[in-house]
Amino acid sequence: SISPGDIICRIGGEEVAVIFKQVNYFTDAQQNAELIRANIESECKKIILGMERSSSSLKTLQNDLRNGNRTITISGGLACMELLQERLEKNSIDAIATKLIEVADQKLYVSKQSGRNRIMSINLSSKE
Repeated sequence: SISPGDIICRIGGEEVAVIFKQVNYFTDAQQNAELIRANIESECKKIILGMERSSSSLKTLQNDLRNGNRTITISGGLACMELLQERLEKNSIDAIATKLIEVADQKLYVSKQSGRNRIMSINLSSKE
């Protein structure tokens, strides 16, 4: 789930980044990411099914969602790294952020190639 201090931003056409301010354990980050994924999936479906416009394409989509011929999928990539003080002195925050975004993006594509609607994650070592 999203907590005060977390950052949500759009980083690409259909890509959104969530930067957790603080996570004590990698498993907490994984659980938070999965909760976000499941909530977006559920809310998107509710919004689409609740729309009342009369276009035929919307009606088709709504019918397909209701009968299971279509689904809403949210795929994601998660990269975590414990930031130790000595790590921060050796590398800039920009370099670390760039690495985390790069690796999370790679995991996103693994998620899509692995069947979609999942979060693929990696816990990077502070030695990388």
